[in-house]
Amino acid sequence: MRIFVLGDSYSDNLFVKSFQNGASLEIKKFVLSINNETSEPARWWTDWLDLWGYKIYNYAVLGSTIESLLYQFGKIGKYEEGDRIILNLTHPSRFNWYAEHPERVKFFHSWGEGIEDEKIKLFFQQQAINRENSFKEGYLKNELVPFLNYLINKHSEYKPILWSTFQNSIDEIKDFKSFFDVAKIQNIRKDYEVEKAFLNNRIFKPTLEISNESNDYAKDGHFGRYGNYELAILFKDVLDSGVDGFYLKNDQLFETLRETIMSNDKKFDTPRSWENKKII
Repeated sequence: MRIFVLGDSYSDNLFVKSFQNGASLEIKKFVLSINNETSEPARWWTDWLDLWGYKIYNYAVLGSTIESLLYQFGKIGKYEEGDRIILNLTHPSRFNWYAEHPERVKFFHSWGEGIEDEKIKLFFQQQAINRENSFKEGYLKNELVPFLNYLINKHSEYKPILWSTFQNSIDEIKDFKSFFDVAKIQNIRKDYEVEKAFLNNRIFKPTLEISNESNDYAKDGHFGRYGNYELAILFKDVLDSGVDGFYLKNDQLFETLRETIMSNDKKFDTPRSWENKKII
């Protein structure tokens, strides 16, 4: 089965990208500590799917805007029986900025990272706010969101799986046929772990993100080993089910996903470098 992966940094393989000067040095630090000090290398969710026999074509781009994400559809190969698309929608406040060089484009986020001039930074920050408001109730909601749905439906033979980590985006796509509410399934296990911690009079310690997993040895909010593994096992359930859209409305698939997330007992070794960061 060929899987075409589209999206932003939650799909672009940051564990690999961090060694290509394309991602945070904190992620590189995280990966190096794992690869050098444990028996199992750090794997992105696409790495797990590849390990399990899926053929991965990853066209996601770190920092991608929604517009640039739409362009990623143009890289998908000619349809073959069984092909699937996994697409994560990024934050609506991001926008493209084109430099003088015709091949260069910069993705700007609302915080105006890297801009030293305060007036210019405020200009970009305001643009991000305007975009976010437009996505909620303006031009982008009326034009971009319907076009996104149209484009996904045009690729319906790929049985797209659409997800997002951003609530702003989820609010606008939650009724799309292709939407898969990853967080809803992940929260089933999280709620269980929170209750178990409470009953045992201890503090719940989240582990899905890099910072939490490493106890701030590496400071980054993207998924670490646990988050990526959870994504992978959930996507595997959806892919193997053959269900075509409205995924969580399918009772059988929902029960499979619930059982998978609750029975997930994958444990990763802790690198020695993190030992002085452990929370007791």
